[in-house]
Amino acid sequence: MSVHSELINILFEAGDSEGTVHNRVVAFTSALPEADVSYVVQSFARNLAAKTKKRVVIVDARAFHDLDPADSKNILRQCAETDIDNVLILSETGRGGAASTEGPGRIAGWHSSPQLRQAYLKSLRGNFDYVIIDCPALCATSDVKALAPNIHGVVVVVEPKRKRVRRRHTSQHVVESAGGKFLGYILI
Repeated sequence: MSVHSELINILFEAGDSEGTVHNRVVAFTSALPEADVSYVVQSFARNLAAKTKKRVVIVDARAFHDLDPADSKNILRQCAETDIDNVLILSETGRGGAASTEGPGRIAGWHSSPQLRQAYLKSLRGNFDYVIIDCPALCATSDVKALAPNIHGVVVVVEPKRKRVRRRHTSQHVVESAGGKFLGYILI
């Protein structure tokens, strides 16, 4: 069994308290911006879709900043296809356009409205079997803190050259103090 298969079993196929094994939402982040979280997310999405034959969406956490509250009901229209079977992506710019600048109103709206975050996540769960959120580093934004209480858990990506025990413990503390479930570290 490959490392990916084992991690997929642990992160995505473990049943919750009600025995549900689909509609799981897991965020991936890092303590430092240098870790290649996007590579890990894409690799997991590819392997998860291949193994389960279910619909997977990769969400760039910054995409939530650009969505209008009305978009939560039509979130599927905001997703773009990828070259991977059963995998779609919700990018920061929606449908792969040019990057937008984050205005203070967008960031404040996203971070100040738990109902808005829940509406987006509910829509994603309703359209996809698995949701993988690609989050910027914990030290760069508060996206993980905003999402953590509303998702199944958070995984922190760590590079061996940069493994600083203090940062890793801080990462776990940040996730747990935000009300989230810390799922563990992935060493790349």
